[in-house]
This record gives sequence, C-alpha cells and structure tokens, in this order.
Amino acid sequence: MLYFYHGQDTYRSRRAVHDIVDQFREKYGADLRVHWFDAEDERVAGRMKEAFGSGSLFSAKSVVAVERLCASNVLFERMRDMVSQSAGRKDILVILWEAGITHETRRWAEVCEKAADHTQEFEPLKGPALARWINKEAATRGVELTDAMRSHVAVEGSDLW
Repeated sequence: MLYFYHGQDTYRSRRAVHDIVDQFREKYGADLRVHWFDAEDERVAGRMKEAFGSGSLFSAKSVVAVERLCASNVLFERMRDMVSQSAGRKDILVILWEAGITHETRRWAEVCEKAADHTQEFEPLKGPALARWINKEAATRGVELTDAMRSHVAVEGSDLW
C-alpha cells in the first residue's frame, strides 16, 4: 500500500502519519518493522531501497515512512520505481509525507498521487472548522481554554501546535 500525505498544515499531516504507524504497531505488535527516513538527511538511496523491498508474505509486516522525498530530486529519481511498485502491496505500507507541494516538487508529487492507494492533502483549517479542531485538540490534551485563548490560538492556526 502507498499513502501520500501532503499540505501546508504540517502538524495535522504529520499527526496522521504517526496515527497510522501507531495503528499498525497496535495491530501487528512485535511482528511490525518500522523504517523512518527523512530524504533531506538521507543521501544514499540504498537504505531506503532495502526498506522498501523488505516485505514478503512470510516475514513481518513493514511500514516505511519517508519525509520530503519529493523535495530531493536526485533521491526521488532513484526511488521512483520503488514508489510506484509500492502501490497495492499487502506486505508493506509506504507512507510518503511532504510539507507542501511547491512548483519545484509538483512533478514528483504528481507521480506519488498517481501511484498512491490513498492521498490526502492537509490545508490550513479556517473558520468554524478551525474552532472545532482547536476545541478537540485542547480536550485531547486536557487543556481548558478561555474564549480569549481560543481567539489567540485561532489566529495562530492549526499548524503551530
């Protein structure tokens, strides 16, 4: 399976990636291998290719999360086939995360979107959706907000938690 998450709201998109990995950890426990890469730090594709190819029907399940792959032209070019081949696989879940799609990264993002089994864009929340999200996030954290605090947080938006 291949999931592609991107958008300007990096807090909610990163949270979604972590939630998926946590769900897989809960489901598979010790039988799950998790590989996490940041393409900005990863200069050689070898370790990533090894992680992409690590699944099989008879071995532990794998999750491979890769951040900012579209932003690394050279690395994406080397990983392009592995990304495309990840779609539909049952033995491995590949999650690609991008902070936001720019003019420079659009080309690679389109490759990811076409190949992905699931794509989600996280745009900054506004208006009533932002207010609901703030209330829910505060409740999850056990924080009580005054009206003044809610107004201040709403000005900052959903990406700065």
